[in-house]
Amino acid sequence: MTIIPNQFFGLGDIIFTQTLVRRIADGRPIIWPVLPHFVEGLNRAYPDITFVDWQSMRIEYGRTDQFAFEHEELGDCTVLPLRWADTILKVPYNDCMKAKYLLYGMDFDDWRVDAKWLRDGLKELTLFKSFILHSGVEYDLINCFFGSETNKLSVDMQMSCQTISMATLSGYSLFDWQHVIQHAAAIHTVNTSIIYLLEMLELKAPEIHLYQRPIKGQTFDNIRYLLKRHKYVFHE
Repeated sequence: MTIIPNQFFGLGDIIFTQTLVRRIADGRPIIWPVLPHFVEGLNRAYPDITFVDWQSMRIEYGRTDQFAFEHEELGDCTVLPLRWADTILKVPYNDCMKAKYLLYGMDFDDWRVDAKWLRDGLKELTLFKSFILHSGVEYDLINCFFGSETNKLSVDMQMSCQTISMATLSGYSLFDWQHVIQHAAAIHTVNTSIIYLLEMLELKAPEIHLYQRPIKGQTFDNIRYLLKRHKYVFHE
């Protein structure tokens, strides 16, 4: 039986639910529909899972239950309604992340267990050297984009040295920014998928400055309880 997570939006959600999906699959194959611009990077990062363009899988993404069906090529499949977990459990939106684990009776604090990705050292160093000529240079890292870079936060950030601004670059995924992230003297980022990488990494930066998305109804409350590894400064 093939496991198909219904969680195609949000790279952060996909990283966060790696442990959950792997435990449910228990060795069975996983086909994970995602937004097309995530496919290449995710297949490199998690090569034991097959990530595909969500539009190529003709399943009922709007269904809010777990359901089984017979796929003409994959055979028996089970779809996991991860993106609907808070709706199913009838919990507040602030609990939308942990609800994905609670739906299956698992501890959401375990999310880091199997979330680590396979690194592409060549891409990381190539990207790093495109910004920094040699190691030892101090720089601050800024990320103002969220929502798959369809939105940008406009805020005055006080920088102490040279800055590197994150952006979508052809041939690179978010995972390829690891070396740049780890060696930044300071990190300033909007609340987006990068926070799940930060929680998995050893960092040079003594603290992380987080800025809230300018979207009505969204606060830090739906992710604050997940951030435990570093010192975070929340800019409401």
